[in-house]
Amino acid sequence: MESETVEIFSGQEDSYRIMLNNFAEAVLEGKPLIAPGMDGEKTLELINGAYMSAWLGEKVPLPVDRREYEKLLGDREEQEG
Repeated sequence: MESETVEIFSGQEDSYRIMLNNFAEAVLEGKPLIAPGMDGEKTLELINGAYMSAWLGEKVPLPVDRREYEKLLGDREEQEG
């Protein structure tokens, strides 16, 4: 599977302002989003998988089993207090 790195922000402007301006332009003018919600969902799924893998000490398939993830997360919350 090939991947490509694309620089979205140049660092010269505040990234939140750029995203909020882009969101407004998408709503008002129909411009495409630079950070669509589906990208965020994929990122969150990957992060949840990494946590679950660390907690179990083994590889886990993506998408993660949500019931198992919620149980493990609840167990961690109880342990931490």
